[in-house]
Amino acid sequence: MKKWALLMLLLAAAACAMPVTQVRTIEQNPSIIVQGAPPNAVLLVDGINMGSANAYNGQPNSLKVVPGTHTVSVVAPDGNTILTQKVFLESEIKTISVP
Repeated sequence: MKKWALLMLLLAAAACAMPVTQVRTIEQNPSIIVQGAPPNAVLLVDGINMGSANAYNGQPNSLKVVPGTHTVSVVAPDGNTILTQKVFLESEIKTISVP
């Protein structure tokens, strides 16, 4: 009988495990999407050429940037600046519409 009680006690103790907790961190880098840019327009972020503005139209690509304040410009193929906008990004997706 003592063996049976000891076995039941051990089984009950084994069944009472501590809960398991998992923490997952999702990438929170902000992104920029440019919509309505003319063909061959260039995207500049903080004066750095990022390539074709249409490459970051959100379907499927967006430009990931570090959090903070950025100056975003869209320049036409003839060199004229179509849009310049200062944006503050923390962890969101910012859509910039070119007029």
